[in-house]
Amino acid sequence: MVDLRKKPFNLNDEQIEWVETTLQNMTLEEKIGQLFICMNYIHTEDADKRMVEKFHVGGIRWQGGTLKEQYEQNKYYQQHSKIPVLIAANLEAGAEKSIHGGTLLATGPAMGAGGPEVARLMADKAAEEAVAAGINWTFAPITDVVYNWRNTIVNNRAFGCDPDEVIACSKAYMEGAYKHGIA
Repeated sequence: MVDLRKKPFNLNDEQIEWVETTLQNMTLEEKIGQLFICMNYIHTEDADKRMVEKFHVGGIRWQGGTLKEQYEQNKYYQQHSKIPVLIAANLEAGAEKSIHGGTLLATGPAMGAGGPEVARLMADKAAEEAVAAGINWTFAPITDVVYNWRNTIVNNRAFGCDPDEVIACSKAYMEGAYKHGIA
């Protein structure tokens, strides 16, 4: 049995009662649906309704569309789902890559060069914009360590080549995101 009072959950009695009651009242189909995080390329109310009512998805990953479309989609999911939906975005370099009109802040190496405080400030800004659009989950920080300077993917995303610095920046980034309620 999982103790929901302990880390990482830290739930109180009222929250635990909600979890247990909700779980008891879910159908098998709803439970299975909660396992899926889907990419959303179709931005219509009918598509959103289908994802919520037919598939009971546990989360959605926004892809494309305008800021208004994204906000309306996220609002729809939260208003019509029985269980709050994880709404994910890639906020590793700011909100711009996931939110049209969001701020492009910096790459991982640029944040890493500034140290943990810069990483925290960057996450704080990205999370602030993400929350305004209804996003509650990020796939950042990137915790890779650069060991091969020829790796064109990791070199553009990682905080650096020193594991201790990467850990410090990653923790700081998470603190900045958590401050706004971003998982």
